[in-house]
Amino acid sequence: MRHPFQAYVQLQYFTMIITLILGAIALINQSTFLALLGCITLALSLGCEGLVEWKKKRVLPFAQQIIRSVLIVIFVCYIYFR
Repeated sequence: MRHPFQAYVQLQYFTMIITLILGAIALINQSTFLALLGCITLALSLGCEGLVEWKKKRVLPFAQQIIRSVLIVIFVCYIYFR
């Protein structure tokens, strides 16, 4: 029997793996652009976790994850483009 939110959970794990890979490459190559992409994929992972909470009808954890995700994107983009 499949988990009802398995697609969102798999997407969350996939984005976390991409985040780790991009972060490692960014550290090795000292690339700020890859660090930016890593932070954005981390925010995407948090957003997927929020979607799982939304589907479970848990509004407060959903709002917390989405706010975290949006704040990460805003602050990282501000620092990168500054």
